[in-house]
Amino acid sequence: MKKTLALVSVVVLTVSSAWAVPIDVTINDPIDNARFSPSTTTEDNETEIGTVSNQTWDLERFTFEGASRTLNLIAGFDMRSGQGYYNNGNRTPYPYPMGDIFIRLGAPVFSGYNAGSDTMINAGWDYVIHFTSWPSGDGNVAYAVYANPATTVLTGTVPGSAHPGIYHAWQSGGTLIGSWAGTYNDGATVAELNAAGGAGLQGDENSLTTDEHDILSVGLEWLGSETFYLHATMECGNDVIHGRVPVPDGGMTLVLLGLSFVGMTLFPRKRN
Repeated sequence: MKKTLALVSVVVLTVSSAWAVPIDVTINDPIDNARFSPSTTTEDNETEIGTVSNQTWDLERFTFEGASRTLNLIAGFDMRSGQGYYNNGNRTPYPYPMGDIFIRLGAPVFSGYNAGSDTMINAGWDYVIHFTSWPSGDGNVAYAVYANPATTVLTGTVPGSAHPGIYHAWQSGGTLIGSWAGTYNDGATVAELNAAGGAGLQGDENSLTTDEHDILSVGLEWLGSETFYLHATMECGNDVIHGRVPVPDGGMTLVLLGLSFVGMTLFPRKRN
Protein backbone atom coordinates (compact mmCIF):
# COMPACT_ATOMS: atom_id res chain seq x y z
CA MET A 1 0.00 0.00 0.00
CA LYS A 2 2.72 2.46 0.98
CA LYS A 3 4.64 1.68 -2.20
CA THR A 4 1.55 2.36 -4.31
CA LEU A 5 0.90 5.70 -2.64
CA ALA A 6 4.55 6.64 -3.07
CA LEU A 7 4.32 5.82 -6.78
CA VAL A 8 1.23 7.99 -7.21
CA SER A 9 2.97 10.87 -5.40
CA VAL A 10 5.98 10.62 -7.70
CA VAL A 11 3.74 10.65 -10.79
CA VAL A 12 1.86 13.73 -9.59
CA LEU A 13 5.04 15.62 -8.75
CA THR A 14 6.68 14.66 -12.03
CA VAL A 15 3.74 15.84 -14.14
CA SER A 16 3.38 19.09 -12.18
CA SER A 17 7.07 19.94 -12.47
CA ALA A 18 7.11 19.13 -16.18
CA TRP A 19 4.56 21.88 -16.92
CA ALA A 20 6.50 24.31 -14.70
CA VAL A 21 9.38 24.55 -17.19
CA PRO A 22 9.22 26.08 -20.68
CA ILE A 23 8.36 23.57 -23.42
CA ASP A 24 8.95 23.94 -27.14
CA VAL A 25 5.62 24.76 -28.83
CA THR A 26 7.00 25.68 -32.26
CA ILE A 27 5.34 24.32 -35.38
CA ASN A 28 8.06 23.55 -37.88
CA ASP A 29 7.64 25.40 -41.16
CA PRO A 30 5.84 23.01 -43.56
CA ILE A 31 6.66 24.98 -46.71
CA ASP A 32 9.77 25.44 -48.87
CA ASN A 33 12.45 27.29 -47.00
CA ALA A 34 16.05 28.45 -47.00
CA ARG A 35 18.41 26.81 -44.52
CA PHE A 36 21.86 27.82 -43.40
CA SER A 37 24.67 25.87 -41.80
CA PRO A 38 24.66 24.01 -39.51
CA SER A 39 21.41 22.81 -41.04
CA THR A 40 18.56 21.47 -38.89
CA THR A 41 15.17 19.94 -39.59
CA THR A 42 13.36 22.41 -37.33
CA GLU A 43 12.50 26.11 -37.45
CA ASP A 44 16.01 26.84 -36.18
CA ASN A 45 18.58 27.95 -38.81
CA GLU A 46 15.78 28.43 -41.35
CA THR A 47 14.22 31.42 -43.09
CA GLU A 48 11.68 31.63 -45.91
CA ILE A 49 12.68 30.66 -49.42
CA GLY A 50 14.16 33.46 -51.50
CA THR A 51 15.12 35.52 -48.43
CA VAL A 52 18.35 36.49 -46.66
CA SER A 53 19.27 33.33 -44.77
CA ASN A 54 21.50 33.69 -41.72
CA GLN A 55 21.32 33.95 -37.95
CA THR A 56 20.51 37.68 -37.89
CA TRP A 57 17.17 37.02 -39.61
CA ASP A 58 16.23 33.80 -37.81
CA LEU A 59 13.11 33.47 -35.63
CA GLU A 60 14.03 30.24 -33.89
CA ARG A 61 11.61 28.94 -31.29
CA PHE A 62 8.40 29.58 -29.34
CA THR A 63 8.39 28.17 -25.81
CA PHE A 64 5.65 28.26 -23.20
CA GLU A 65 5.75 27.80 -19.43
CA GLY A 66 2.34 26.70 -18.20
CA ALA A 67 2.82 27.44 -14.51
CA SER A 68 3.44 31.16 -15.02
CA ARG A 69 1.72 31.27 -18.46
CA THR A 70 4.80 32.86 -19.97
CA LEU A 71 5.38 32.83 -23.73
CA ASN A 72 8.96 33.15 -24.98
CA LEU A 73 10.06 33.94 -28.52
CA ILE A 74 13.74 33.14 -29.06
CA ALA A 75 15.50 34.60 -32.10
CA GLY A 76 18.81 35.45 -33.67
CA PHE A 77 16.91 38.40 -35.18
CA ASP A 78 17.21 41.60 -33.14
CA MET A 79 13.57 41.98 -32.14
CA ARG A 80 14.37 45.07 -30.08
CA SER A 81 16.08 47.20 -32.75
CA GLY A 82 15.24 45.40 -35.97
CA GLN A 83 17.68 44.22 -38.60
CA GLY A 84 19.36 46.75 -40.88
CA TYR A 85 18.97 46.51 -44.63
CA TYR A 86 19.19 48.84 -47.60
CA ASN A 87 15.89 50.40 -48.54
CA ASN A 88 14.87 50.46 -52.21
CA GLY A 89 18.44 50.20 -53.39
CA ASN A 90 19.29 53.77 -52.36
CA ARG A 91 21.87 52.57 -49.82
CA THR A 92 19.91 54.10 -46.97
CA PRO A 93 20.10 51.86 -43.89
CA TYR A 94 16.64 50.81 -42.76
CA PRO A 95 16.09 48.48 -39.81
CA TYR A 96 13.13 46.20 -40.52
CA PRO A 97 11.38 45.96 -37.14
CA MET A 98 9.74 43.01 -35.43
CA GLY A 99 6.00 42.61 -35.93
CA ASP A 100 3.28 41.62 -33.50
CA ILE A 101 2.37 38.16 -32.20
CA PHE A 102 -1.00 36.91 -33.46
CA ILE A 103 -3.11 34.36 -31.59
CA ARG A 104 -5.94 32.20 -32.85
CA LEU A 105 -7.97 29.95 -30.57
CA GLY A 106 -8.64 26.34 -31.38
CA ALA A 107 -7.66 26.32 -35.06
CA PRO A 108 -4.43 26.59 -37.07
CA VAL A 109 -3.42 29.85 -38.65
CA PHE A 110 -3.11 29.05 -42.33
CA SER A 111 -3.80 26.50 -44.99
CA GLY A 112 -0.53 24.67 -44.55
CA TYR A 113 -1.94 23.33 -41.29
CA ASN A 114 -5.62 23.20 -42.10
CA ALA A 115 -6.05 21.34 -45.42
CA GLY A 116 -6.84 24.47 -47.40
CA SER A 117 -9.91 25.47 -45.40
CA ASP A 118 -8.22 28.59 -44.09
CA THR A 119 -5.57 30.98 -45.38
CA MET A 120 -3.53 33.74 -43.82
CA ILE A 121 -5.47 36.33 -45.77
CA ASN A 122 -8.68 35.63 -43.80
CA ALA A 123 -7.34 33.82 -40.76
CA GLY A 124 -9.70 35.53 -38.31
CA TRP A 125 -7.24 36.24 -35.52
CA ASP A 126 -8.73 36.23 -32.03
CA TYR A 127 -6.03 38.26 -30.32
CA VAL A 128 -2.90 40.18 -31.16
CA ILE A 129 -0.02 41.20 -28.88
CA HIS A 130 0.96 44.65 -30.15
CA PHE A 131 4.35 45.91 -28.97
CA THR A 132 4.40 49.60 -28.10
CA SER A 133 7.91 50.20 -26.75
CA TRP A 134 11.21 48.35 -26.46
CA PRO A 135 14.12 48.79 -24.03
CA SER A 136 17.51 50.08 -25.14
CA GLY A 137 19.07 46.80 -24.00
CA ASP A 138 17.87 44.26 -21.45
CA GLY A 139 14.70 45.36 -19.74
CA ASN A 140 10.94 45.71 -19.96
CA VAL A 141 9.01 45.75 -23.20
CA ALA A 142 5.53 47.28 -23.25
CA TYR A 143 2.67 45.67 -25.15
CA ALA A 144 -1.08 45.98 -25.55
CA VAL A 145 -3.47 43.10 -26.27
CA TYR A 146 -6.37 43.52 -28.69
CA ALA A 147 -9.26 41.13 -29.28
CA ASN A 148 -10.68 40.53 -32.75
CA PRO A 149 -8.28 42.79 -34.62
CA ALA A 150 -10.20 44.24 -37.56
CA THR A 151 -7.39 44.19 -40.10
CA THR A 152 -3.70 43.52 -40.32
CA VAL A 153 -0.91 45.07 -42.30
CA LEU A 154 -0.06 42.63 -45.07
CA THR A 155 3.61 42.63 -45.98
CA GLY A 156 6.02 40.47 -47.89
CA THR A 157 5.79 37.71 -50.43
CA VAL A 158 7.96 34.66 -50.88
CA PRO A 159 9.01 34.16 -54.52
CA GLY A 160 8.53 30.66 -55.86
CA SER A 161 7.15 29.06 -52.70
CA ALA A 162 3.90 27.29 -51.92
CA HIS A 163 3.20 29.80 -49.17
CA PRO A 164 -0.03 31.81 -49.55
CA GLY A 165 2.32 34.79 -49.96
CA ILE A 166 0.90 37.14 -47.34
CA TYR A 167 2.47 37.90 -44.00
CA HIS A 168 0.77 39.60 -41.08
CA ALA A 169 3.21 41.91 -39.33
CA TRP A 170 1.08 44.34 -37.31
CA GLN A 171 -2.46 44.67 -36.09
CA SER A 172 -4.91 47.46 -36.81
CA GLY A 173 -8.16 47.93 -34.95
CA GLY A 174 -9.79 45.56 -32.51
CA THR A 175 -10.89 45.86 -28.89
CA LEU A 176 -8.25 46.74 -26.33
CA ILE A 177 -8.05 44.09 -23.60
CA GLY A 178 -5.27 45.67 -21.58
CA SER A 179 -1.62 46.67 -21.46
CA TRP A 180 1.25 44.83 -19.80
CA ALA A 181 5.03 44.74 -19.56
CA GLY A 182 7.19 41.83 -20.67
CA THR A 183 10.95 41.41 -20.69
CA TYR A 184 13.64 41.42 -23.34
CA ASN A 185 16.98 39.64 -22.98
CA ASP A 186 19.44 41.06 -25.49
CA GLY A 187 22.10 38.40 -26.00
CA ALA A 188 21.18 35.61 -23.58
CA THR A 189 23.83 33.51 -21.89
CA VAL A 190 23.77 29.75 -22.39
CA ALA A 191 22.21 29.31 -18.95
CA GLU A 192 19.52 31.92 -19.70
CA LEU A 193 18.82 30.35 -23.08
CA ASN A 194 18.44 26.90 -21.55
CA ALA A 195 16.19 28.25 -18.78
CA ALA A 196 13.87 29.71 -21.43
CA GLY A 197 13.59 26.38 -23.25
CA GLY A 198 16.16 27.20 -25.91
CA ALA A 199 18.57 24.33 -25.32
CA GLY A 200 20.08 23.03 -28.54
CA LEU A 201 19.46 26.12 -30.68
CA GLN A 202 22.20 26.70 -33.22
CA GLY A 203 24.03 29.77 -34.47
CA ASP A 204 25.31 30.37 -37.98
CA GLU A 205 28.76 28.83 -38.39
CA ASN A 206 29.34 30.90 -41.56
CA SER A 207 28.04 34.19 -40.18
CA LEU A 208 30.33 37.20 -39.94
CA THR A 209 28.19 38.63 -37.16
CA THR A 210 27.93 37.65 -33.52
CA ASP A 211 25.84 34.53 -33.07
CA GLU A 212 23.56 35.52 -30.26
CA HIS A 213 20.07 34.57 -29.17
CA ASP A 214 17.61 37.18 -27.88
CA ILE A 215 14.60 36.23 -25.75
CA LEU A 216 11.28 38.09 -25.76
CA SER A 217 8.98 37.07 -22.88
CA VAL A 218 5.32 38.04 -22.42
CA GLY A 219 2.64 36.90 -20.00
CA LEU A 220 -0.55 35.23 -21.21
CA GLU A 221 -2.40 35.24 -17.89
CA TRP A 222 -5.23 37.12 -19.61
CA LEU A 223 -5.81 34.24 -22.05
CA GLY A 224 -8.24 31.43 -21.22
CA SER A 225 -7.31 27.76 -21.01
CA GLU A 226 -7.91 26.73 -24.61
CA THR A 227 -5.55 25.38 -27.23
CA PHE A 228 -4.20 28.31 -29.25
CA TYR A 229 -1.99 28.93 -32.25
CA LEU A 230 0.72 31.57 -32.70
CA HIS A 231 2.09 33.51 -35.64
CA ALA A 232 4.82 36.15 -35.87
CA THR A 233 7.17 37.70 -38.41
CA MET A 234 9.18 40.88 -38.96
CA GLU A 235 8.12 43.71 -41.29
CA CYS A 236 9.74 42.25 -44.40
CA GLY A 237 8.56 38.68 -43.74
CA ASN A 238 12.08 37.27 -44.02
CA ASP A 239 11.21 34.55 -41.51
CA VAL A 240 7.83 33.40 -40.23
CA ILE A 241 7.33 31.40 -37.07
CA HIS A 242 4.26 29.51 -35.84
CA GLY A 243 3.40 27.73 -32.62
CA ARG A 244 0.73 25.64 -30.97
CA VAL A 245 0.08 25.61 -27.22
CA PRO A 246 -2.17 22.69 -26.19
CA VAL A 247 -4.42 22.67 -23.17
CA PRO A 248 -2.74 20.41 -20.62
CA ASP A 249 -4.87 18.04 -18.60
CA GLY A 250 -2.74 18.86 -15.60
CA GLY A 251 -1.60 15.25 -15.45
CA MET A 252 -5.07 14.07 -14.43
CA THR A 253 -4.89 11.04 -16.73
CA LEU A 254 -1.85 9.76 -14.91
CA VAL A 255 -3.23 10.74 -11.53
CA LEU A 256 -6.47 8.83 -12.14
CA LEU A 257 -4.46 5.84 -13.30
CA GLY A 258 -2.47 5.95 -10.10
CA LEU A 259 -5.62 6.24 -7.99
CA SER A 260 -7.02 3.19 -9.72
CA PHE A 261 -4.00 1.25 -8.50
CA VAL A 262 -4.69 2.53 -4.99
CA GLY A 263 -8.29 1.36 -5.31
CA MET A 264 -7.22 -2.10 -6.32
CA THR A 265 -4.90 -2.21 -3.33
CA LEU A 266 -7.56 -1.06 -0.88
CA PHE A 267 -10.21 -3.37 -2.24
CA PRO A 268 -8.55 -6.63 -3.27
CA ARG A 269 -10.57 -9.04 -5.32
CA LYS A 270 -12.17 -11.84 -3.31
CA ARG A 271 -10.97 -15.33 -4.08
CA ASN A 272 -13.18 -18.43 -4.13
